[in-house]
Amino acid sequence: MVSSDPTKLVDFLHLVSGFVDELLTVDLNLPDEPEALADATTAAPRTIAMLDRAKQLLIEIDNHYEPQWSANASDEDIAESDITPEQEICDLVFLCLNEIRPCRKRLVRAIQSGNQAKIIATSGEAYRRLNTALIPLENALARADGRIPPTRMEWDLEISLQVRRLYADLRKELQTVPDATDAQIRESLISFVLRFDDMKERDDYRFLRFDDRVHLDSLLKGTRAWLREGQEGDAKTGRRIWQELVNLVELMRQISIRTELRTYDRQLIRRACRELFDVEPRPEVMSPHLEEELVNLLGLDDELDWLIRNATAHPPKFWEHCLRRLLDKIDPTAHHLNEE
Repeated sequence: MVSSDPTKLVDFLHLVSGFVDELLTVDLNLPDEPEALADATTAAPRTIAMLDRAKQLLIEIDNHYEPQWSANASDEDIAESDITPEQEICDLVFLCLNEIRPCRKRLVRAIQSGNQAKIIATSGEAYRRLNTALIPLENALARADGRIPPTRMEWDLEISLQVRRLYADLRKELQTVPDATDAQIRESLISFVLRFDDMKERDDYRFLRFDDRVHLDSLLKGTRAWLREGQEGDAKTGRRIWQELVNLVELMRQISIRTELRTYDRQLIRRACRELFDVEPRPEVMSPHLEEELVNLLGLDDELDWLIRNATAHPPKFWEHCLRRLLDKIDPTAHHLNEE
């Protein structure tokens, strides 16, 4: 059911789109320089004000649409396919408000603590969560008006792909055998420090989450101090540092749960399975175009990373188990669709 007041609908769409445009101009992927960090800390109260403006706008949207779908709803359960545009909008408003409230509380606590790193990390989280929440609402408002939803994912997707590849490189540098000797641990840490210094010079390094960069820098300081002790350094301390680094870069794997990456991964893996395994006869070699695209999945899965890095040595049949497994994990409906 389309609103009887299309002018009001266009007004809300315009306001939400303007808000998203404003969010997209904010860059909290800061260089590790005192001046930039100080500026971002000073801007934190403006982030609070931005969250308050978003909350007020969402309340106004809910007040406009909630009476419309409530008046037309029956006492019986409504099937998901029968959800009206107005109800979808109100559901998304509810989700947005649930994102804003905890973000605001955490940012207020961070400002009160005076911890610069925590303020910047919490500000970045607020912008990311609000942006992620508002874009589906913007799409719902556009659909309710019979318009094509704006396309806004390309930039977020490109950044997320770059960051995931960088995290994959970090994990690769720390890989070693489970029963590694003290000497192997030392060599692994030396290699990681050298590689990390090179990574910090890359343009995409600043796109890592600020709190991840802070944690990495702290661990790297401890690593360098331990390495400077030479062979006199306590082996247990070296192993503890190595394990902390491994744990941190493993946590970074969670980047793949980002909405834009899950959507991209699902579409690419489904297409790869169709091109490689769901046709007769199956291709003997992978097309250069698909091989190039699969590189964008680096960082999603260790087995897949190994296949991608050794792609030319393995024909398509070696990829099937891994890609099917990931497809079942990312898109549980895929197996059912293939059977049909």
